[in-house]
Amino acid sequence: MERSEPTPPSPRDSLLPLFLVALVGGGFLVFLIFASSGFFMYVAAAVLGIGLVGAFRYLVWGHQLTQQVADERERDETKQRAQDEFIQDKIRPRRF
Repeated sequence: MERSEPTPPSPRDSLLPLFLVALVGGGFLVFLIFASSGFFMYVAAAVLGIGLVGAFRYLVWGHQLTQQVADERERDETKQRAQDEFIQDKIRPRRF
C-alpha cells in the first residue's frame, strides 16, 4: 500500500476557525455588554487599549532589537573573516 503525501492546508482551512472564534467571541462580548448595562464596554475598551499599546511597543522594540543585533552580527562576521584570513595566511606555503 502506497502512502500519499498529505496535502498542505489551504488558507481557507485556517480562516474558518478564526472566523468562528471571532463570531462567537463577538456575540459573547455583546451579551456581556447588554447584561452589565454597558459597564463591560469600558472594560473591553481598556483591554483593547492595553493590547494596542503592547502591540505598538512590541513592534518598536522588535525593530530596535533587529537593528542592534544586525550591527553586532556585522562586527562578529568582520572579526571572524579577519581571523580566518590570518590563519590561512600563516598556513599557506610561500616561495622565496
